[in-house]
Amino acid sequence: MNLNLIDIEKELDEKFYSLSIWKLPFQTIISYLLLIADRLDQTGRPGIALDLLSRISLIYPTIKQHANKKHIQRTSTSLAEVKNKQHVEELSFLVAYAHFSMLMPQVHRGTLVVTKTEGNKIYLNYSNEEIIHSELIDKLYSYISLLMVLSYKDEDAFKKYLGTRKSTDNPFSNGLDFVWIKSIYEHYKKFTFDVRVLPSNAFADAVGVKFEDVYSFMAALRAFADFYTLQARSIKINEDNSETINQRLLATYQDLAVCVLDYKTLGLFMGISGLKREVFDKILSFFLEIYTNKTKEQFQSNSYCGDGYLPPIILIDKFIVFSPLAIKSFLNINNILYSINKTNKKLFDQKVSPHLEPALINQLNYIFSHINGVRIKNNILYNKSEVDMMVLSESEKTCIVIQVKTTIAPDSARTVERVQSRTMEAKKQIETFDSLENVEKLDIVNNSFKVSMDALKFINLIVVRSSAGSHKAWEINKQYRIVNYALISKVLCKKIQKKDHTIANIDKEILAEQSYILAKSDWSVKFGTIKLDKLEIECPDIDYIDENLISYNLDSLKCFKYYEKTDFD
Repeated sequence: MNLNLIDIEKELDEKFYSLSIWKLPFQTIISYLLLIADRLDQTGRPGIALDLLSRISLIYPTIKQHANKKHIQRTSTSLAEVKNKQHVEELSFLVAYAHFSMLMPQVHRGTLVVTKTEGNKIYLNYSNEEIIHSELIDKLYSYISLLMVLSYKDEDAFKKYLGTRKSTDNPFSNGLDFVWIKSIYEHYKKFTFDVRVLPSNAFADAVGVKFEDVYSFMAALRAFADFYTLQARSIKINEDNSETINQRLLATYQDLAVCVLDYKTLGLFMGISGLKREVFDKILSFFLEIYTNKTKEQFQSNSYCGDGYLPPIILIDKFIVFSPLAIKSFLNINNILYSINKTNKKLFDQKVSPHLEPALINQLNYIFSHINGVRIKNNILYNKSEVDMMVLSESEKTCIVIQVKTTIAPDSARTVERVQSRTMEAKKQIETFDSLENVEKLDIVNNSFKVSMDALKFINLIVVRSSAGSHKAWEINKQYRIVNYALISKVLCKKIQKKDHTIANIDKEILAEQSYILAKSDWSVKFGTIKLDKLEIECPDIDYIDENLISYNLDSLKCFKYYEKTDFD
């Protein structure tokens, strides 16, 4: 067997398109993949589950195009179409191929290298320790920037209630169901924390709805997702049961973990959200994938499936495939803006992009304004370039020079090249300023702030919205610190809590905070094996305990009253 990965990539692409499982119904294939993700999440591997959901987005268009268009059925019934060993093997191949599709970009850019080959097995590893560090910190930067949702406070009581319900084909036959769902909705409406990336007016202008409308939509769908998930997770298949009972329990679990619902159930979602039909449908369009539509309703899909974003609701004929796990993974505002960027570039360029960096600059102004004794200036032009922001402490004779770069990538996965290109742009701007003679730098500061400083310490920072890129980007951090909004907010919050209003050592404090999240994550490199036909690829993955960082932003929420917002007037 030729063990050249580039040649193997071509061979696997050919095999992918020639699979016999394209004779299976679309619903069977997609439900099978979604169920695997749910099982991974249920067995304590949420990171791997999210990775799988992200990878499904890469192969979804091919599944949609090639699979059999057989009519919709409940999940457990549709899975009965998997009738033989070849079906199972090829579905497993799909999972492995999706993984391979996200693996190869890392090989192409040199993040992963072949360390040895042995028979039909290829061993991959990270190129060096610095690559590992870069990949890890970029993942952690992405994670601490995500929307934060506090778990339902009465979850145990809700589970107890679910245990008393009688299982029926109509899950909402009991009026108490809606009482609980409404309670969960109210909880999520109150305890969802999402740093906004656009001013309110700009968001409403671009998307056609308000931020608050989206939070109501997300809270409602999360409430229903909890309703199904907690029921599914309560099902225990016991060896002491008869085979008939266990088969029935398995079918019930499958039908709850990947729900097939009459499309009119969307009306129940809308009722809990309290939104008007036109507003609900507008938001839904960014989280809806239309396979076929026989409802006679004019549903629209403005979502884009790819780069790691899988729209969590699929319309098939007169039903929706509703994955509670996908709802929890992909239901966020960032994926709305990502979809706009992919489906309506003109709208994104005109109504979204011009506001992204000013919004982050406003937020930086806000958090730095809590440091006593500093002065702030934005958008400082000089003869060679521009500085996005300067923070000056006259008493410490220190000036922080900040370049801000933003981009929109799906929250589920990093599109490395896109975010890295923006980081590299910031580096060039920083280098241009840093290369000036001290007297030139002093003149820029003195003219901008109307002061007469004769000496200054300059600290250069690059601020990104979420992540920065791969090793090429993180090399910059050795010279110019890279921070995102979450991390710089935490650094300043810690200073405020200690009543320390100095900025002269902020570059060292940023390094210390980066070391803190690395240590807090309890990370490790774990190896797994991808089996593709006779080929096996052993590859590494950086694993970390996300629960250790889940409350990372809580202190910042307490320190800064309007931490999440971009509008401070």
